[in-house]
Amino acid sequence: MMENKIKLSVLGLTYTQTQAQAFAMILGEADSKRRLPILIGPVEAQAITLIANAVSLPRPLTHDLIIDVLKINNMTLREVQIYKVERGIFHSHLICYRAGDDRIIPMESRSSDAVALAMLSGCPIYTTEKIMQESSIIIDEQVFVSGNIGGETSPVSTLEAQLQKAIDEENYELAAVIRDELKEKNEKQG
Repeated sequence: MMENKIKLSVLGLTYTQTQAQAFAMILGEADSKRRLPILIGPVEAQAITLIANAVSLPRPLTHDLIIDVLKINNMTLREVQIYKVERGIFHSHLICYRAGDDRIIPMESRSSDAVALAMLSGCPIYTTEKIMQESSIIIDEQVFVSGNIGGETSPVSTLEAQLQKAIDEENYELAAVIRDELKEKNEKQG
């Protein structure tokens, strides 16, 4: 099991132009400016947005089905663990508990699905200090585009300063996210 867990929460989603039809799911550490961006596809981003906004559909989505299957089998999702990053891909475990035999059952999952399931079930999301040190970014304020989840967008002057800092530090993925936010703001103003 994972040691020295760091609890994360879903802060938002942003469209990224660094990869075609990709979104960055932004996870944040409590009481910290460290953010963990995870690239996900448009279908996963849509599912997370629906869950975050409590949109009910006439038929269940796959994540609803998985929660129902767990319940039918006397299992609950206890936590999600983002435990490894390999070649830019985040790997996660669903940590499930089965009543009756008191078993803890880890299941491999894509991080986007794991986070969506955590949001649906209300269970915590964790990662390691090593992953935060290697893959997190520091953002003075939340940076999100129009599809944000529960966050306010940053003022243009702050974004411009953050963009320059990201470029100076050669953090081009963050620079692309900030550039996209600036573009969105400028289009709305102009």
